[in-house]
Amino acid sequence: SHSDKERSFRAGIVYVLVSGESKAVEALEGSLVKLWRQFNSPPGRDYPVLVFHQQGLEDETKERLALASNNRVWFFALTGATGQGARRKLRWFRSTGLFSHPAVGGLDRIWSLAAEGDVPEVGEDPFLKLQSPDTVLVQKEPQQASARSGILKKSR
Repeated sequence: SHSDKERSFRAGIVYVLVSGESKAVEALEGSLVKLWRQFNSPPGRDYPVLVFHQQGLEDETKERLALASNNRVWFFALTGATGQGARRKLRWFRSTGLFSHPAVGGLDRIWSLAAEGDVPEVGEDPFLKLQSPDTVLVQKEPQQASARSGILKKSR
């Protein structure tokens, strides 16, 4: 988008859809609507939204989620995230494997949101705030790595 080209960094918002069940899809749909309304709609934002999911997520479901808001939404099926243990694998991916996935390889900043969680209200763009020399980044302790939401600056 035009906003992407104007920024000195690349950033994206990430959701991991742990289940393709209707309750989980409805929660993500609501979260996408809130994300657009509360954060992503002002000029200069319009950050891409990356949705990682189990293999086999139906095209109709992807279309429903993509059309739920004006966010630019991309879907990425995770191989091996099927059958027994799929939820555990997806949770592991969200806290660990995400950072080595090619879809986020070109991003400098990632905002990971819980698909079933609420979108926090933020006034100032946190991605831009990270550009300020006055901003201090705090790394979460390893035991907190699977926290539900956080803005992370990738180290290169």
